[in-house]
Amino acid sequence: MAANKDFIQWHILERIANISGRKYDGSRLELNRVSWNGTERLDLRRWFDDDGQRKPLRGVTLTESEAARLADALLYVQGGEPAMREEWQPKDKAADYEDLR
Repeated sequence: MAANKDFIQWHILERIANISGRKYDGSRLELNRVSWNGTERLDLRRWFDDDGQRKPLRGVTLTESEAARLADALLYVQGGEPAMREEWQPKDKAADYEDLR
């Protein structure tokens, strides 16, 4: 019997941060560590609470390396110096982040 490819299992492993309060629709933007079909990722998305049932809405899942790159880019945008690992260093750091300013 073929597996149902439309069925997605998720489990919040760790709630890290509430990024924004509830919107008019009752959803909240959160940063969590989530297991999606058994694969652990950092997850930034809106969650809707419906009578105690949490439902994921649109969002972004990130690997650890993607999250590190994003953290460095956000630090750069805020005027700090990115602390990128050497293997992720672009040849021209300014050009790599130029479109973020």
